[in-house]
Amino acid sequence: MTTRNGTGSGSGKRAASSSAGSVAPRETAKRARKTLIGHVSDCADSDCAGCADGGIALGQDVANLSASELSAMAEQEDAAGTDRAVVNKLYETALEKFAGERSLAHAWTLLRLAESVDFNEYATQASAMVDKIDTADNKEKAQALVIRGRARVVAVCLDQANWRDPLNDDSDESDGGDDEAAKIGGSSDNSLRKRISGEQSLIQGLDEIADGLKLLDKDSIAMTAGTVAFFTTRHERRLLTRGLRLKIMDSALQIAYSSLGWDTQRNAETSNSASDKPNAEFDLSVAACKAAVYWALAAADCKIQGSRIEARVEPATRFLETASSDAECCKLRAQILIALSTVLDEEDAAVEAFESAVEALQQAHRISPNDKDVINQLEDLGVDVEV
Repeated sequence: MTTRNGTGSGSGKRAASSSAGSVAPRETAKRARKTLIGHVSDCADSDCAGCADGGIALGQDVANLSASELSAMAEQEDAAGTDRAVVNKLYETALEKFAGERSLAHAWTLLRLAESVDFNEYATQASAMVDKIDTADNKEKAQALVIRGRARVVAVCLDQANWRDPLNDDSDESDGGDDEAAKIGGSSDNSLRKRISGEQSLIQGLDEIADGLKLLDKDSIAMTAGTVAFFTTRHERRLLTRGLRLKIMDSALQIAYSSLGWDTQRNAETSNSASDKPNAEFDLSVAACKAAVYWALAAADCKIQGSRIEARVEPATRFLETASSDAECCKLRAQILIALSTVLDEEDAAVEAFESAVEALQQAHRISPNDKDVINQLEDLGVDVEV
């Protein structure tokens, strides 16, 4: 493979490819996926043209599952990339079976469907249900806080008052500009109040999520990983104002970093064992690195100094260097380095970051030569790929 375009400090930023995480107030049973996307995992109907087909009908074996089992299956199918219509059908069927039951599992399913279909009413119902439940221990208190917090985040993200102006995407979002608008009065004043309210609600929701996760012990690290993934997938909202999006990504990164005792030696051991058996800490480390990618892009969008961005993502880049045998980690390292190459002030540092990004993608290609995403990224960066 050879590079066609020497330097690449002006290369475009790339979003991380992320998979949805599973954050449930219960254990989810592992199910082997042996069917194509468009079918639920347990679909055994030989005449089924695709469960994701307009009027979705679940197989009898699936329909006979309990509400909690259906909800757990929906999360797993979502994480596996199954058609969202199938995932939503599983959640909806679970809710039908939960009818009349007041439980954290019911509230969680409402929240997950709200996030999946972008419908705030379900999130509101989930939060209201949690308020009526007496939590018995720290685990339940943590689950309740996370549900309330995520419901607030959903509400903020779906409120158009918190979105960028599509006609003026590069508008100044500084406090001074808002103060000037407030002096004018009328709709500008109302817009400012809504924006302040949205920011306060978002901060409250993020704090509730963080407080809930602090109540959990190390055995629940998977819940933390799933929460970080939630921030960087469904709520990497490009419609949001720059400031709100940065707050969400900053919270995701802070939660991930505070839950990891990162050091190079242990990271290498963790990454090397990742393919042998499930490793919750490795999953959280990868989620943290995805959060670092999104935070770096959001920070650059907010004109944060390049040296500050570099320092903040340094723990993630250090981890990814030790995980060079994992293709996804190589891709994430490349994405962080590409983002850095666009914000570093010193040209030599920017060029070095870009060249290191190319090397990381080349390593990913060696590990997974048929990965079309890697091939496309290399070609976009001016690298000839030998297939």
